[in-house]
Amino acid sequence: MATVSSSTTRAAAPEALSAALDFTHDDLQDNRAGLLSARQRRRLDHAFRRDILLIWGGLLLISAIILRPDVWLLTGRPPDDRTLVAITLITILWLGVMVATGVAFYRHRQDVGNGRVAQASGPIRRSTARTGGRRNRKTVYRVSLAGETFTIPQAAYELLLDGESRTLFFTTYTNKVVSIL
Repeated sequence: MATVSSSTTRAAAPEALSAALDFTHDDLQDNRAGLLSARQRRRLDHAFRRDILLIWGGLLLISAIILRPDVWLLTGRPPDDRTLVAITLITILWLGVMVATGVAFYRHRQDVGNGRVAQASGPIRRSTARTGGRRNRKTVYRVSLAGETFTIPQAAYELLLDGESRTLFFTTYTNKVVSIL
């Protein structure tokens, strides 16, 4: 006989959603007042800095591997044509990452800088989407309500039921869900 998990038969407990989205009762109180809590601001700042450092560190590592400056700088020989092409491509890539970092920083500042959250209430509709290529496929978990669609962690997605009425609190610029009631 097949068993049905309790998360599909009844509404999720507030504590389970709190753990899945990493928010506290105090965070929720601030969100109800239309504000990000100080803890949520720190968490969003930390996640942003971590992501930017990973991107820039990865780009630096890739650049060092591809260009191998030790070979042509230490030997005193000028770089060959392939190396010059690689330098040009890496320079374009660096410029692209610089622009993307600027845009990401602007979007992050819009969310964290003003410290405001918006809310959407109503019955939710769950959906998933597959992204990436054949090798790097990833499932994205989404909920829709009040004409808006939000991406949420899998743990929170599994706790929500289609049609159940919820209130989502989210950042005003990037629509990142910070708590659910």
